[in-house]
Amino acid sequence: MKTFNKVFYFSLLFLIFFSTSLFSLELINDTFDSDTDGYTGTGVSASSGWLVIERDNTASKTYDFGAIYANQTLTFNISYKTVGGWEDSGGSQDFFKIAINGVQAQGYSVVNGTYTDSFTANADATGRVILTFNPDTTGSGENVEIDYIQINADVLNSEYSFDECSWNGLASEVTDSIGTSNGQSYNGATVDKNDSILCSSASFDGIDDYISLGDIFNDVFGSTNNTFTITGWIKPTSFST
Repeated sequence: MKTFNKVFYFSLLFLIFFSTSLFSLELINDTFDSDTDGYTGTGVSASSGWLVIERDNTASKTYDFGAIYANQTLTFNISYKTVGGWEDSGGSQDFFKIAINGVQAQGYSVVNGTYTDSFTANADATGRVILTFNPDTTGSGENVEIDYIQINADVLNSEYSFDECSWNGLASEVTDSIGTSNGQSYNGATVDKNDSILCSSASFDGIDDYISLGDIFNDVFGSTNNTFTITGWIKPTSFST
């Protein structure tokens, strides 16, 4: 884990493809501080920062993340407590069921207590998630109270395919094809269309050519210590010892 506080440069003899900043993006963090944060259903209420779901009732909410998250795997983090005499075995066994888009994703059989769990499920073909909670219990007052619900997605922040016709050292001429962190070439870094795997590539002399992407890591991560991934296709013409 590392935080970058400087302007990011790369300068290689020959760079074909570059992408950066695959990181976990928080899409939703429902904390129920003042209301149910959009969860509806009979026997559903908010109390002192908890979403309360009474036994044998269902709380449901639709999240529409848009087409960019179509069929994408999302991570769901939840903290909850069970109250009122839950049993995890026998004829009076109780269950806490969680469904995503109508399909059960998790089912817990627990005793009274506070729990934190994480699981993954996919958004639908439109990027939508219908999240449903149901305490399926056998005794009066055996409810579920949820502290928070967090939904995260691993996303690619920037991608550079170097498909521009040419570079002239102008600001934002090196295009970030999926984000807004455009770059700028310096000291003669050029576009090469003859020796590439996909479309064009970036060519450097190995001495002083480089491309600056500005303060991309701080722009993405701010002051937090998030993990990230950088990938690239690189073809060196020589190696120095």
